[in-house]
Amino acid sequence: MERYCRLDNWRKVVGSKNTDELNKLITGTFMIRRLKKDVLTQLPPKIRQQVSQQYTHMTKGHLRH
Repeated sequence: MERYCRLDNWRKVVGSKNTDELNKLITGTFMIRRLKKDVLTQLPPKIRQQVSQQYTHMTKGHLRH
């Protein structure tokens, strides 16, 4: 905290310092994650549908590995 915040005698934050370094650290390290429903509000709601599939013995063997 002392590296990026200016503190008074009671350790209360009264300002900032090394802001360029902090900006590089944050933008290079963190990723902002947003939900599609919050960002793309014009999309229609999801449609969930179960689909049954028949597999041959050969296909089942490939799916296990």
